[in-house]
Amino acid sequence: MRTIRQLLAGEDEIQLAIRLALLALLIYWSFVVIRPFVPILAWSVVLAVALYPVFGWLSGLLGNRPKLAATVLTVINLAIIIGPATWLGLGALDGLRGFAAQLGAGSLSIPSPPAGVKDWPVIGTQLYALWDQASTNLRTLLQSVAPHLKPVAGTMLGLAGDAGVGTLKFLIAVALTGFLFPAGPRLVAAGRSFL
Repeated sequence: MRTIRQLLAGEDEIQLAIRLALLALLIYWSFVVIRPFVPILAWSVVLAVALYPVFGWLSGLLGNRPKLAATVLTVINLAIIIGPATWLGLGALDGLRGFAAQLGAGSLSIPSPPAGVKDWPVIGTQLYALWDQASTNLRTLLQSVAPHLKPVAGTMLGLAGDAGVGTLKFLIAVALTGFLFPAGPRLVAAGRSFL
């Protein structure tokens, strides 16, 4: 029996190496393209398996109509997520608008700190001094701490953006779950064979 090296001439070996390199590059690029969607698909499968008993009950209640049951359950799940997320987002925006309006108009007032704050261990005296300055001259305090707050503000905006992206990914996962409900038994069997 002859080996692959004996079968291939020098030029064929180069072509084989190029083909294998291109195949490896194609596999890598495919993974790079698919990687952002893996968590979404994983959540979809987890939700489909976890909610399958509810789906089966609802399907039986609706006269064994799995498509209708999947649609109803998906809409309910989306409403459970979208409702509070919208309420939270709008509440935060209203609070920030009110804060910015009061700050811009100079009408933002902070009450004086109670005397007991001085007695707090470790940070009591520093916190009392900072709070007292904020209650008497907030604008000066904000100007003095603004350079220290800029990095924190960037981090907080980044966290808020990440939370928004995470919520959007979860909404997509819930929507995809509706398509996976009819395949629930096969997903459970595949999950059991995988584990």
